[in-house]
Amino acid sequence: VSFAVLATLYSVMSVLGHRQLRTSGFDLGIFVQQIASYSQFRAPTSDLLGTGYNTLGDHFSPITALLGPLYRVFPHAETLLIAQAVLFALAVIPISRLAVQKFGTVVGIVTAAAFGLSWGVQAALNFDFHEVAFAMPLLAVSMVALVRQRWLPALAWAVPLVFVKEDMGLTVIVVGALVALWTSGRTRILGALTAVWGLTWVVLAV
Repeated sequence: VSFAVLATLYSVMSVLGHRQLRTSGFDLGIFVQQIASYSQFRAPTSDLLGTGYNTLGDHFSPITALLGPLYRVFPHAETLLIAQAVLFALAVIPISRLAVQKFGTVVGIVTAAAFGLSWGVQAALNFDFHEVAFAMPLLAVSMVALVRQRWLPALAWAVPLVFVKEDMGLTVIVVGALVALWTSGRTRILGALTAVWGLTWVVLAV
């Protein structure tokens, strides 16, 4: 229920903002051009950054290619805004479920509302479209897994973060290091390898 309410609220807010001309070429226009390129199986370019400019040279965000097929079917800027709204809203599911299990239904609902309506989330949604949308559900699931001490899922959901943006590898390093610190044996090794994975992609992306 929280997901449905927030996804609808975010989508309406984002699309209305676009219709009221409160979006811009930086960043929505750039991402529209980038994802349009992906939808045509081309390198991600944006002429707003420079003629034929490859956006991977601006920020390393290959995960946005996942929106290519959706944009091919619905080639509109609103497609990106609604996709972002859904991705942001997805993050509330694991967080609210954890709160319900730990503290009960009332606290779970309050937590969902506090998270979903928080200033940070609203500020991110108000800023056109941004690749951080993909990090929201990945981070939420990974952090919840850490709280539950489900080490392997925590690592698995953190691993793709390196494809969201060049600096997200630093977060992966922390998740891997925590798992390595808090565990032993094979799990500790996997945590260390995850930290190395994050560091490797930070270096490669930069």
